[in-house]
Amino acid sequence: MIAPFAPSIPSKALLQTDLDQLSLILEETVEAYQKLLSLLQEEKSFIIEGDNDRLLDCVDRKEDLLILLSRLEKRRQKALLKIDPSTPPPTLKTLIPRLPIRYRDSLMSSHARLEALCASVHEINQMNGLLVNRVLGQITGLLGILQHMTQSGTTYQSTGLMRERPSRSRTIGRG
Repeated sequence: MIAPFAPSIPSKALLQTDLDQLSLILEETVEAYQKLLSLLQEEKSFIIEGDNDRLLDCVDRKEDLLILLSRLEKRRQKALLKIDPSTPPPTLKTLIPRLPIRYRDSLMSSHARLEALCASVHEINQMNGLLVNRVLGQITGLLGILQHMTQSGTTYQSTGLMRERPSRSRTIGRG
C-alpha cells in the first residue's frame, strides 16, 4: 500500500498551493496537446493538397508548440519535485494515489486526457510521416526520370530542341 502524504500543519497550505500549481500546469499541457493535435490534422491536409506555403506555416507553429510543451514539461517536473522531493523523482502516476482526495480526481482526469492526447498525436504524426515519405518517394522517382531524360539526350537538350533520332519504323512501300 502506498503511504499517503502526511504534511505538517505549516506545510499543508504549501502543499495545496503546489498541487493547485500542478493542476494548472497539467491543464495548460492538455490545451497545448489539443492544439498540437489540431495542427497535425491541418498538416496532414496540407501535405495531401501539396500546399507548401501553408505547410511551412504549419511547421513553424508546430515548432512553437513543441517548445511550449517542453517548457510545460520542465515546469511539471519541478512541481512534482516540490510536492515530493524523493529519489527517484515521482511521476504523476505514482504520486496521484498518495494525494488528498480533493486533488486526486482532477489530476487523474488530466493524466488520462494527456495519455489519450499523446496517443492521438503519436498516431497522426506517424501517418503524416508516411505521407511525407510517400511524397518524397514520388519526387525522387520523378527526378530520376527527368535526369535520365536529360542525360541520355533522348528527348531534351540544353537548347530546348528535340534531338533527331533515327526512325524505328519501316518503310512500307517505295514509290
